[in-house]
Formats: sequence, C-alpha cells, structure tokens
Amino acid sequence: LYIDAKNIFTQKENIPVKGKILITVESPSVKFKYGDRLRFILKPRMPQNFGNPGEYDYAGNLARQDIYVTGYIENERWIAVIGGEEKHGLRTQIEGVRDKIRDFIDGSDAENSAIIKALILGEQGEILKAVRDAFAGTGTAHILSISGLHIGIIAFVSYWIILHTLKQSERLMLAFDIKKIAAAGSIVPVFLYGAIAGFSVSTQRAVIMVMIFILSVIIDRKQNLYNTLAAAALVILVISPLSVYDISFQLSFASVLAIIYLAPRLQGLWTNEDKQATAADLLPPHPIWPPIKNYLLNPFAVSLAASIGTAPFVVWHFYRVSIIGIVANLIAVPLMGFIAVSLGLISVLVSFFNQSAANLILLIVDIMLKTSIWAVNLFSQIPYSSVFTTTPTILEIVLFYILIVSAVEFKNIRIFRYTLPIVMLVIIGNYSFWYYHLNYNPNLKVTFISVGQGDSALI
Repeated sequence: LYIDAKNIFTQKENIPVKGKILITVESPSVKFKYGDRLRFILKPRMPQNFGNPGEYDYAGNLARQDIYVTGYIENERWIAVIGGEEKHGLRTQIEGVRDKIRDFIDGSDAENSAIIKALILGEQGEILKAVRDAFAGTGTAHILSISGLHIGIIAFVSYWIILHTLKQSERLMLAFDIKKIAAAGSIVPVFLYGAIAGFSVSTQRAVIMVMIFILSVIIDRKQNLYNTLAAAALVILVISPLSVYDISFQLSFASVLAIIYLAPRLQGLWTNEDKQATAADLLPPHPIWPPIKNYLLNPFAVSLAASIGTAPFVVWHFYRVSIIGIVANLIAVPLMGFIAVSLGLISVLVSFFNQSAANLILLIVDIMLKTSIWAVNLFSQIPYSSVFTTTPTILEIVLFYILIVSAVEFKNIRIFRYTLPIVMLVIIGNYSFWYYHLNYNPNLKVTFISVGQGDSALI
C-alpha cells in the first residue's frame, strides 16, 4: 500500500508528518480503496541496499518515487480503516471506476483474470511467478505491463473510428482536415485510458509519447520521428529528471529509436522502393509473396530491431538475453497486445450496460490469453531460449551500438567502412582480455557478499 502519512502516534504525543510510506500487509484478504484513512502499527524503516557492486538499486528506485520509508504489517489485526472526510476529487472518481472494472473482472469466469487486470488496469501483483518467469525468459514480459504498445492501440483505434465516422459526411471532408480532427479526438480516449490504467510512471511516459506524436500529426510534423521522440524524452525529463535512470524509460526509448532506425533498413532487404535489387528479386513472382512480406517479414523486422536496440539495456539490468524473443513476440504481441487488449477494453465498456455480453467477450479474451501463455511456455522450454550473461561495461555497450550502426551504414557512409573492422577488432580484443583474465588468472580470489545477516563468501 502507498500511504500518504499524516500523523505518528506515540505513547506521549501526536506528531504531524508528511510524505509517503510504502507498507506491505501480509494478508491477501485485506482490501482497501483509494482515499481510505488508515491507522496501523509498524516499525518504520529506511530502505537500504545490501552494498554489493552491480546490485539492483532498491533504495534509489523508491527515492525516485519520493518514498524514503517502508514498513511491514504481519496481518490485518494491526491495520484498520478509520472515519474521516472522504475525498470527492477526480482521482477518487477514477478509482471508483477502477474498482468497478476490477470487480467485473474478478466476478467473471475468466481463468486468467490476473493477466486481464494487468493488461487493462496495470495491476500485476496477482500474476503467478511461473507465468512471469516464462514471459521474462522469452523476452515478452513487456506485454504484461501498460506500455506505449497499449496506449498506441487505443490511439489508433480511436483515430480510426473517428476518421471513418467523419468520412460519412462529404461536407465535413470538404470543409476540414478530418485526419487532424480525428487525431485531436483520439487524445481524450488516450488520456482516459491512462487514468483507468492508474497513471503509473510507465503509463505516464507512454501517454506523453503518444500525445506528442498525435500533436506532431496535427501540426504536420509526423514525418520527423526523431524530433518527435526527442521532444517526448525532453518533456518527460523536464517533469521527472530522474526518469533517465528508470529501466522502463531506457527500454521504451531504446526500442522505439531502434524500430525507427533499424526496421526500415531491415525491411529494405526484401523491398525495392529505391529500385535496387533485393532478396525478393531472386524469387519467381508469386501471389503468396506480398502476404508473407506484409504479415511475417515486416513484423519480424520490427521485432528484430527492437530486440537489437534494447539488448544492451536488458543485459545490463537483468543479466540475461532472450534468443527466442524475436519469434515469441511475433505471436504474443498480436494475440495479447492487439486482440486481447482491444477486446478486453470493449468488454469493460460493455460491462457498464450489459454484464452478460461483457462476460462473453471476456471469455474470448481468456481464450486468447490461454493460447498466448501456452505458446510462451512452449518457447520458454526450448533449450537456450534465453542465456544468462555477465554485466557489460559501458565501453562494451558503446562498442555494440557503434558496431550495429557501422554494419547498417557500411555501404552508405565511407567512414563506417573503416570503423566496422576497427570496432570488430576492439570487441574481439576486449573479449579475449576478459576471457584470459577470468579463466587463466593464477591468483585466488575471494569475494565477501553482503547478505544482511550471516556471512557469504564466493571463492
């Protein structure tokens, strides 16, 4: 629970305080709602890291959320809801809508209600660890959280509906630029979905990114995607400068930048927009080729570009990289990201008018999720579907990106013809040094690891 602290009661006095406290209640049956006034007994603690090099910065992550105190409550006997003024602001109304949606999902017959709540409400706390591990091992864990993908779907569907509605009137089409009107109209659904999803930090970033892209369409700047992406990053960092350290910020912008830069160049291997010979020219003309290109190869290029662009950050933070993720995303993203999310939102909307029809739609969503989970579990069981790695150095990450750019621009920019072999030699030399240093070092090395209580030594 995220608590907005007001008072600390001791045996002698009542001390007014301000700030946030993150508390954990060891009782799954306890349910609270936004705006509840609570009184509880706990021993406040300052979050601390163990102190090992390269570890997850738990205290820093909480500090970026303005949380400097945590606490643990054993069971519901030590926490109680007390009376007081209820809040009637916009946030309370939004949380009331979230409560209704949550109750609808929990009351349905869907077996994967925990994942549905993650996709619709952004609540991942009930997802089983085995499911999380399977998605993490196949590089598809990003689908379980509200991201730019989900916000983008809302924007696209809203834009499409508004555009086709406006097209029914010839007068409107002649008098106005209906594409810009449709783009402006999609802002409202995007903002409402962000609110329903809880406006977490990652959701806020996704909403800002999509809103800036919509704005670029309205002001005729949609072709300059690099400037649009930079503007989104600037706005986010002005609002929250420490976001640059967050994993989701790094992965979001690395993946989008990689898709903008790499995907068209990969797709150029089988397209001939520049009237140049491609791999497609080696094959005889056949009507099956365009569908393969549009529905298999082009999405594959997007998935490959995103995987390459985010690989260094994934390895830096999680010490593993998914080999099968490129293929797994081709299945999981359409089923879960597009179909399941879209139908899930439709079922939520319908639930306010007709529960039976909404339940029927939610069962279809459940079937999609079962299929996706089955596919992800299948991929996760493939040997070496993901491999654990050591943490790369900053130099190695920089060399990786220079290598990718040099390989892509090898024929276009002369300097990269010399850069590519040099970078490859440096990478080989760097690997050889560490391999020799770690495997042929004659000295005994003992590392004492901080584990809180007790001793731990790695020989």
